Amino acid sequence: MAHGFILTIARCVPLLAALVGSSTLAQERIGTTSQPLSVQRASVWPSPQIGVCWENPGNNATERGWVRSAVQRTWEAASAVRFTGWGTCASGTRGIRIQIIDNHSHTEGLGSRLDGKANGMQLNFTFKNFSKSCQSTRQYCIEAIATHEFGHALGLAHEHNRSDRFDCAEAHQGTEPDYFVTPYDTTSIMNYCNPTWNGGGNLSDLDRLGVNVLYGKGTAPVPGSSPEIVSYKTFNLEQFETMFVAPNGSLGLVWKVNNSWWKGPVSLSGPGLLPQGAHISMVSYPPNNQLEAFYAASDGAVHVTYKAKNGAWSNPIRLTPPNTVRPGGDLSAVFYPLNNQLEVLFIGSNGALNVLWKAQNGSWNGPAALSGPGQAPSGAGITATYYPLNHQLEVMFAGNDGGIGLAWKAQNGRWNGPFGIAPPRQMPAGGRITLQYYPLNNQFEAFFVDNSGRVNVLWKAQNGRWNGPAAITGPGTGVPGGSIVASFYPLNNQLEVATVGPNGAVNLTWKAQNGRWNGPVALSNAGAATPGSPLAMRYQTMANQLEIFYTDPGGLLNLIFKAQNGAWNRPFRL
Repeated sequence: MAHGFILTIARCVPLLAALVGSSTLAQERIGTTSQPLSVQRASVWPSPQIGVCWENPGNNATERGWVRSAVQRTWEAASAVRFTGWGTCASGTRGIRIQIIDNHSHTEGLGSRLDGKANGMQLNFTFKNFSKSCQSTRQYCIEAIATHEFGHALGLAHEHNRSDRFDCAEAHQGTEPDYFVTPYDTTSIMNYCNPTWNGGGNLSDLDRLGVNVLYGKGTAPVPGSSPEIVSYKTFNLEQFETMFVAPNGSLGLVWKVNNSWWKGPVSLSGPGLLPQGAHISMVSYPPNNQLEAFYAASDGAVHVTYKAKNGAWSNPIRLTPPNTVRPGGDLSAVFYPLNNQLEVLFIGSNGALNVLWKAQNGSWNGPAALSGPGQAPSGAGITATYYPLNHQLEVMFAGNDGGIGLAWKAQNGRWNGPFGIAPPRQMPAGGRITLQYYPLNNQFEAFFVDNSGRVNVLWKAQNGRWNGPAAITGPGTGVPGGSIVASFYPLNNQLEVATVGPNGAVNLTWKAQNGRWNGPVALSNAGAATPGSPLAMRYQTMANQLEIFYTDPGGLLNLIFKAQNGAWNRPFRL
């Protein structure tokens, strides 16, 4: 029997003496290495409802209460985990069986391997023979140690056992992890090298994120539809910000800093601003370090919400008259480096392609029509992206005839087009489309779901002629004209494309090193999302993560991600 999970209090006595009673915990120092809480995958419990019982409860009601309160305040508060029971163990009782004994507190295994194991967790309440310094701070020690041991009971190995650790010379202790969930975390409660002994009995941000991924978020999930993600770098921090439409029609936001714990949600507007399903386009604008979000509000006007230098968010600002565009319709915002322009493209109420723009963070201009009327349904699927060769700005949209229209400008000159680059009847009129720059061979690639549910690509290389469309999946991968997103993933030079299929699964297609297309593969179970519903996908440089947001049929935001181009993590509610 391996006693591999002992929290050795004796070695921490000097540090403990210095920290006991202190109300100031070490400031979070999130690891900057790029491999993703350390877990034994097979030991994760199949359900977040986990039974607990006491082998020898004795006259220790106060101390047992401290233990229960500690895990409620930490692991339960951060996730869907609920430890149930807490009575006296009977013969054959399943779950975590706790023995109260004056020795080194530890568990006899990780996670579900403790299920029904006699004396599987051992906790010290008296400290008469071991860690005698805890006698004067018994509640602090009991709570901090219990929180650590219940981390093991959830399947978490010691964080300092990881191969990618830094600033840590502690010897490995216990079972090695085989599943990285988050980047290495110096401040994890599972890390012997935490600058605060045992984390002061508190979880780090990444501990909370990790238990969310493994067991779900818990009682306060985030409801919202039409997610959109952007990366915002400010004051040497990398923020990931996700906007969405809340059930009451307000503009919602969740965010994280340096790949830490997701924060929010907060509302950035009053109710009724947006119809359900409204498209949001977010862009980071370098002048004044602004982050801006655009949307077609319920009144049919294009609005912007923005912040500068990571300050307060503005109230929604109307940029056009009402009834300019279909409420909730698509639009695409893009930064154009020449003249520091920010441009917003959309199909107006008369079916014409329109642009709004500002230069050098000055006043907004437009909207100006770039085409005659009748090009596409108002608010039709549209995508605009900067193409470095010849400093081009290109925009595509799904036309009235089911074909695809293209307009562009070079060197910030006059706009050209639009003209058709795909035959009619490819997809439903006004369907979704996405355009992505792929650095290998200076390729520009556009994706849509055709009338048979195949994912199609149009592409050009070295600013040559456009090719395609060509199907890169079989039928039924997506919903015709449904939401589709793409992202360049620098590891292995991958280009990744995601959509929600007719069965509600999130499907992924990808290529590496500009080779052949692979997939599709399902990243979720069937029924995870509403067929064809909006997705958001974005690359995050910290931890080399690729993240996909979607809304489940219950109206709650969900996230799927991978780190270091490893296996995709199973979806979890935000």
